[in-house]
Amino acid sequence: MPQSVIIPRIITGETVDLISPFPLSYLDRLVKWTYQYKSLLTWDYGPQTDQEMFDLLHNSIENKRSYGVVDKYNKIGVNTDGPVVIGYFSIDDASPVNCHVHTVSQRRAWGKGLMDEAVDLLVEDLFSDPSLLRITANMVSNNRAVISLATRHGFKREGLIRDMIISNGEPRDVAYYGLTKRDYI
Repeated sequence: MPQSVIIPRIITGETVDLISPFPLSYLDRLVKWTYQYKSLLTWDYGPQTDQEMFDLLHNSIENKRSYGVVDKYNKIGVNTDGPVVIGYFSIDDASPVNCHVHTVSQRRAWGKGLMDEAVDLLVEDLFSDPSLLRITANMVSNNRAVISLATRHGFKREGLIRDMIISNGEPRDVAYYGLTKRDYI
């Protein structure tokens, strides 16, 4: 039986584009720059080894709804002849009315407003589904940058689970954040 070809959809912003689904061919670009700069940030936890990093990226994209984040004007300044992939979002459909967002972004993209624009585009696209009522995300509770990113976009803290993960050999609390369609509109 022939495999179906999925044509990626491009959601255009001013400085970034979201490409859905995340093209697995772009994974090499993200992995290469991540390995080179050891610069991943996740809303969940940071990978501890190169193998964990690869597994995180691959598993978060494969067989899930996903969006690649492309820096249209190479604001992060990498030498490349192709798309500058600065991160991605993967979506777990927890229920017909709730989805859970995971994200990874390049450290070199931080502080440039690129992920702010990407989150705006993502939330707008997700809430275009009339049945979706809420978006959730969890993050290490001491990750101020990610918490700030989420709260700037209307996410509200909904809970905390103590010592949920081990990061850098230490137990870490995980905070849960949510954004309802009612709060978004």
